[in-house]
Amino acid sequence: MLITHKAIDRPRIVLVGVLMVIAVSIIAGYFTPVQRTPAINKAVVLVTIPYPGAQPVDVEEEITRKIEEALQALDKVDYIDSLSMRGASVTGVIFLDGVEAKRARDDVAHLVDQIRRELPLGREIQPIINHIDFESTPLMLVNLAGPPGCDERGLKRIAEDVQDELEAIEGVANTQLFGGREREIHVNVNPDLFAEYGLTIDQIRQALMSFHSSMPGGSLNTSEFDF
Repeated sequence: MLITHKAIDRPRIVLVGVLMVIAVSIIAGYFTPVQRTPAINKAVVLVTIPYPGAQPVDVEEEITRKIEEALQALDKVDYIDSLSMRGASVTGVIFLDGVEAKRARDDVAHLVDQIRRELPLGREIQPIINHIDFESTPLMLVNLAGPPGCDERGLKRIAEDVQDELEAIEGVANTQLFGGREREIHVNVNPDLFAEYGLTIDQIRQALMSFHSSMPGGSLNTSEFDF
């Protein structure tokens, strides 16, 4: 070929060209800025709705599904993930790259406002809509799942152990555990014995509350930990 023939006839020009390319590559690699923790510009919006006293099944039926259906009208969404737990519903919306976080939050808030009347009534049942700022809030999500038929209580204990291990790592400010069933103790009473001893349900409730009450005990500082 013509170019090949000219390159063979002029080896000095080819050598100088190769050296220039190598020099430019070294300079570009040396002066190109590198970040260990590059900024994440992905817009992530969380919709948290408290539903005090409700079981996860009720939260799923009465809140989570309605929120998911309303958010289907959003544009440029990567995916939507929801978590129905005892007493609260959490729905996360992850948008595609290039979507502004403030605009994403406003769009989510607008759609949630449209179905406010469909949500259960209650002063505490108010949607809380926030966007995650990855630059100022380092965040890591760890999901635990078991095989079909896995004991939920056993999985919750494993999650609590993992939480303790993560909290012991240097640099971890705090951790939060979501999901799983909370342990409950049901107290069955005999109405005949109540009448015989002159007791009421309210007295039993007050006795249980006082016996299991928790009170702040101040702080304890050691050379390694602050309790």
